[in-house]
Amino acid sequence: MRVLQVAWEYPPRLFGGLGRHVEGLTAALAGAGVGVTVLTPGLDGPEGAAPSGTRVLRAGSGTEALPPEHWIAEVLDANVAMAGLGLRSGVVADVIHVHDWMAGHAARILAPALDLPVVATVHATERGRHMGHLPPGVSAWIDEQERALVALADRTVVCATDMRQPAIDWLGASDVEVIPNGVDASRWAVGATRREDRVVFAGRLEYEKGVQVLTRATHGLPVEVVVAGKGTHGPQLRREAHDRVRFAGHL
Repeated sequence: MRVLQVAWEYPPRLFGGLGRHVEGLTAALAGAGVGVTVLTPGLDGPEGAAPSGTRVLRAGSGTEALPPEHWIAEVLDANVAMAGLGLRSGVVADVIHVHDWMAGHAARILAPALDLPVVATVHATERGRHMGHLPPGVSAWIDEQERALVALADRTVVCATDMRQPAIDWLGASDVEVIPNGVDASRWAVGATRREDRVVFAGRLEYEKGVQVLTRATHGLPVEVVVAGKGTHGPQLRREAHDRVRFAGHL
């Protein structure tokens, strides 16, 4: 079995949980004897170590860096570069596994060109980020890209039970598999005995992650809450948190 993973991020290029998801999945597949090629945008720094037997293809867009407000153009340029690199590199695969819409345009080029089936993992939806509402403009356009990716896919995967029905209702998916994210318990080993319970959150500090729900729910309880991460919602979370919440920053 040979899998071509197409993703917007893969370590050391990381923005959120998606990159770690692809990293863990790639390592597990390689450990099971599956041949894996990862196709992803280029790096500004040195390449990290990849699992044995894994090939990592990094595509530079070859275009001048754009201001942050033109990030969609950057995404499209990178996808064209990824598709071109994939075709030039002689990738041999049995299936394309694409992660979210930001790598979807590359998959939409590669799938028919290589005549391969597609599995799409939807890690989040634009409607979900806006609590079910779809603002016009960029958000509506992203929603269209998500639906196009699901339409391309032979199988659609989501990472939580609560995402299955939205993938059907919002994105038009018909065959949705729920595969929860895994946890490597060895990376969360506790080295010392504690006298109180502790709840740990690790992730981006954005409203849709729900850290504010955690801090409100633990108010008045004999529980220490440790929040690890950074994001635009961080300052407000710090202002509203109770005195048993500790912010550890980005780890």
